[in-house]
Amino acid sequence: MKIALEKIAWKKDFSVGVAELDEQHKKLVELINSLVDLATTGATRAEVDDVLTEMTRYAIQHFRAEEQLMLTYNYPGYLDQEAAHNKFRKSNGRFHLRAAEDENVDTGELVEFLKGWLVNHIQIMDKQYSAFFKEKGVQ
Repeated sequence: MKIALEKIAWKKDFSVGVAELDEQHKKLVELINSLVDLATTGATRAEVDDVLTEMTRYAIQHFRAEEQLMLTYNYPGYLDQEAAHNKFRKSNGRFHLRAAEDENVDTGELVEFLKGWLVNHIQIMDKQYSAFFKEKGVQ
């Protein structure tokens, strides 16, 4: 079944002011947009699972890099970020299991969850560290 979903368009507003993290966020957007493509073309469960696995692995790498930077500079919002990342891992894991087990899983629902989470997380939580890292000279 084909469904209508929109891709995430990277906006300058998404920038957190740390080049490495911005590039990682762009890669996550790219992977989610790949899932949008698959969802809109009626891809197989295996195709969706492959991209979802890659996106999940990359998200975990990104979280580690982001959290390490926060620990290095004693970012005061570290525990909140870590909790949000852990919540994402659990929610994403549940979706991933459902996608692996159910031929009829709603890929559109999965994509909307991922899009919403990433955009909200960047714009609300990650933007909070922009000024902190800028003050520390991290670009």
